[in-house]
Amino acid sequence: MLAQVENANPLEIIDARFAIEPHVCRLSTLYGKKEHFFKLAELNDKMNNSSNSLSEFSAADTLFHKTLAESTGNNLLIWIISQITEARGLPEWTKARNLTLNPEIIELYNSQHFNILKHIRAREPELAASSMKAHLETARLSLTRAAGT
Repeated sequence: MLAQVENANPLEIIDARFAIEPHVCRLSTLYGKKEHFFKLAELNDKMNNSSNSLSEFSAADTLFHKTLAESTGNNLLIWIISQITEARGLPEWTKARNLTLNPEIIELYNSQHFNILKHIRAREPELAASSMKAHLETARLSLTRAAGT
């Protein structure tokens, strides 16, 4: 694992995601295939059915974001998201996730994931990107509150 990834704190991870993932959504609307959208829908269903299981929700959430990157067909973006995914597995991120996730926030995240997927399937790049920005803003706010900053 790269030192930059190992040393990333949760807010740095969110900021990196904010810089990249809205554009990933735009590209997904252009290059995503039906099989990607089907997998995203399956993961969305899994997240919806995991509101009482932090580990199941987190695993499906991670795969949802990874699948979004894969749907772009852009190998560099897929690699960058894989690095972010590694950082999301570090102890500091896990601790922050455990502090911020609860059934209410999971329900909100699920609604946001649904909106992202809806706009990607409809091939609406700017609406998909805006939905991802809203999702990441929610995550950033949750992390900021948990960190007391």
